Amino acid sequence: MLNDYVEAEVISQLCELLNFSEDTDLSAFVRRGQLAFTITSYLDKKIDVSGIEMTLDRLVEKKIIEVISDELAGDFYSLNRDALIEFVKCEVQDVGSLLYKMNKVGSAFFDGAKEQAISGTEDGHIEYKSMSIPASDRIVRLDHNQISEADASVSEMISALEIDNGNPEALGLRERLLGQMRAARELIRVGEYKAYLMYELLARTLGEIIKSYGNPTIIALADALLGALVSKLIGGS
Repeated sequence: MLNDYVEAEVISQLCELLNFSEDTDLSAFVRRGQLAFTITSYLDKKIDVSGIEMTLDRLVEKKIIEVISDELAGDFYSLNRDALIEFVKCEVQDVGSLLYKMNKVGSAFFDGAKEQAISGTEDGHIEYKSMSIPASDRIVRLDHNQISEADASVSEMISALEIDNGNPEALGLRERLLGQMRAARELIRVGEYKAYLMYELLARTLGEIIKSYGNPTIIALADALLGALVSKLIGGS
């Protein structure tokens, strides 16, 4: 299962980074999307943010990422450096573990697994999780904590678009995307909406930004937001 290899690759790179770079600090408590974006920016191998998101969930389960939750303030995430390094120390002693094999073989190990995983796909893109178009009658209701977290994440994306100069070759694109993101935020703030509306306003808009926008920073933010938040807002989980 490629997800296991993605997890091992992310853990391996993070451990090496934290061991050899004193400038790397992921211990501050931040929003989930921000942590996913920061981890992605540190990795020297391209891994889809949805793959990073899957790994974040696993690291939370392993207590390598600590979560502080509050009904009003929302959820904040921090990487526990000591827990990560201790976990890797144990895993590399097990000759059957992926981290042991990856540690012995090097970067070619993950590359080989990824090549095998995508060899049967048409476009070479790995889907870590799918998102289907929701039924038109499905209603999503958010609690206060979910509203607060989603509002903050979407507002960060809106602020980035607001200060961007846009693309002179695609006049009106930035303004349209901004309008759609603001409409999605209003639905979030209401806290109850039809799932297909959020899909159209948020999932499709972020997908368009990732595919068509010119600013790589905004593309990365959109990718992080799509992986971190949208499935929860559409699925209501």
